[in-house]
Amino acid sequence: MEETNKKTEDQNLAVIIHLSLLMGIIIPFGGYAATLVLWLLKKDTSTYIDQQGKEAINFMLNVLVIGTAATILCIMLIGFLLMIPLVIMAFVMPVIAAVKISKGQDYKYPWVYRLIK
Repeated sequence: MEETNKKTEDQNLAVIIHLSLLMGIIIPFGGYAATLVLWLLKKDTSTYIDQQGKEAINFMLNVLVIGTAATILCIMLIGFLLMIPLVIMAFVMPVIAAVKISKGQDYKYPWVYRLIK
């Protein structure tokens, strides 16, 4: 019974970690800070939280790098073509991750270069 509670707690925290990426809607870079802080505080308590936290951070870093490149490319009007799908992905993918995790499935973001392994 205690193991089931621990697994549920880990799942709930993993959902919060992924959804915390969306805090950037309200507070610029707030999602990055919240995700990083939650992962750093809880990564040693569970391998599952560590794994999912790394996934969220890797996704966050990819969005940040691609977003920076797209912003620079907006000067040449090319970046706007990249920015639209990036913004959609940045909002949709964390929600998909949270839903999958809440159903008890592991989640790996597609098309993400994993800087933190």
